[in-house]
Amino acid sequence: MGTQPTDPVSLDFETVYRRHLVFIWRSLRRWGVPEADLEDAVHDVFLTYRRKQVDYDPARSSVGTWLYMLARGEARNRYRRRCTVRRHRDELLVPSPPEDPEGRVGQIERAQVMERFLRTLPRERREVFELSVIEGFRGPEIAGMLGVNPNTVHTRLRAARGLFRSYMSDHFDAKKGN
Repeated sequence: MGTQPTDPVSLDFETVYRRHLVFIWRSLRRWGVPEADLEDAVHDVFLTYRRKQVDYDPARSSVGTWLYMLARGEARNRYRRRCTVRRHRDELLVPSPPEDPEGRVGQIERAQVMERFLRTLPRERREVFELSVIEGFRGPEIAGMLGVNPNTVHTRLRAARGLFRSYMSDHFDAKKGN
C-alpha cells in the first residue's frame, strides 16, 4: 500500500477542482489561452493533476501552487502549438457583464487600460504583478510558484507597481486633456 497524504480531503479531486477552478481559468485566460480553448485547457490542467497526483509532494508546495505550475505549462504548450499553425492572436480580457450598462462601459474601459499596461511590462514583472495585485498571492507564495528568490519577487513587484503608478498618471492626465 502507498502512503496516504496527511490530509486526504484536501487532495480529493473534487475538492481540489472546486477550490481552484476559477483561479486556473483566470490564469489561463491571462496567459493568452483563447476564450474558445479555455474550457479544454482547464480540463487538461485538471486531467494532468489527476494523472500526476501521486507525484505531488505537500512538503514542496501547496496544491494551489502545484496547479498553477501545471496551468502555466499547459498555457505555454498551447501557445507554442498556436504559433506553429499560425493561429496566434491577441485577445483582451473580457470582464463579466455588470448589471448596468454604464457600469459595463466603465468596467470594460478599466480592463482595457489594465491590459494595455500589462502589455508594457516584461514577462517576469507582469507575472509577479498579476499574481500579487490581481490574484492576491504573497511574495513567498509567488516565489514558490515561479521558482525564484523571494527578494527577486519583491524587486520585480516594486518595479511593476512604480510603472503602474506612472502609467495610470499618464493615462488620466491624457484623459483630462481631451
